[in-house]
Amino acid sequence: MSLSSENISQIRTFTETLILKESSRLSSVSSQTGLLITAIIKSAEILGFKCDVNPNFKIKNLDLVRILNNIIENPSDYETIHRAGPVGFSALLEQIKLSQNRTLYSRTLNRDETRPFLSNRPLFKYYSFNSHSVDSLENSYIYHSKVTDFNDPFDCNARLLGKIMRKESYPIESTILINDFVEHIGVACFSLTKSSILMWSHYGNRHTGFCVEYSSYDLNWNAGEYSNAEVGSFHQSILKSAGDIFEKLYQVEYADLLKQLTIMPTKKGFYRTVKHLFLTKYNDWSYEQEVRRIIHLKETHNQTARKISHTREIVKAIYLGALVSDVNINMVKKIIKEKYENRVLIYKAVLSINSFAIEFELLDNKH
Repeated sequence: MSLSSENISQIRTFTETLILKESSRLSSVSSQTGLLITAIIKSAEILGFKCDVNPNFKIKNLDLVRILNNIIENPSDYETIHRAGPVGFSALLEQIKLSQNRTLYSRTLNRDETRPFLSNRPLFKYYSFNSHSVDSLENSYIYHSKVTDFNDPFDCNARLLGKIMRKESYPIESTILINDFVEHIGVACFSLTKSSILMWSHYGNRHTGFCVEYSSYDLNWNAGEYSNAEVGSFHQSILKSAGDIFEKLYQVEYADLLKQLTIMPTKKGFYRTVKHLFLTKYNDWSYEQEVRRIIHLKETHNQTARKISHTREIVKAIYLGALVSDVNINMVKKIIKEKYENRVLIYKAVLSINSFAIEFELLDNKH
């Protein structure tokens, strides 16, 4: 629901009462302005402010004024006002429920722990044109790759982890156990940007490929149950402790130094093991702005199990590379017309004449 003049007046009145040297809780801001918490968080992210998804998270009032003004100035970018009822964070609670994550309200969870990506921001996945990528678009699924196929040899590498500490206080080598666990993992990689020249070059096959825009909200729906997985004891221990990480979206963290994490045989220890192993990359890759969804497979060579289906509604747009062929343009138009009933917008990248940047033009897909 969009902002009305009355809503805008309510928000401005609220900002005028703020004491700038203090801070406000998200839940309080939501209830006093009528704004969805998800809209406040989205505005904060766009402006570069760090904002936790916990309704008890406090924002400095000086920053909050900028966040709220951004919503007022760009109301069409947000689903802003509660549709019904006085609950300020009902949409966020529903999203957490769908992702089956209960750690967000745990006061014992350290602030630096990775949390699910619950933003409403769209996610983008780059593809080159081949039989596999076209099939995934045509049949509505996302393939979760083997980590051994990644182009970064440090990515998901057992050398990120050190020893496994036993309760008896003696260490054993972790490499064999971790490598076996990694064999059972599939990863789908997304980005927060559709305009990276480097990513179009690397993953979009030198700007001849395409990029799909997905709804991140819907990609968090397929949360599996791993506590009773029929796997070996080491797998079982990790999955019982870190099962919340699988089949949901998490942002990759970037680091300058290779830090070896000692694996502690505790719930928090295994949780940090999975986080460190699958969500840590060297800082040179930070331009990718990567978000990942990780799955665990019972059978390591089951290619079908790596194809996670989705509803057609989560595909919002297709972006074609600046050097895409006419044949591939027509093929995408045909798929969108026949499989998606022309509900998905199609754009084509063009090179900016003013800067080293990519711009996008909307294509007509009526014919």
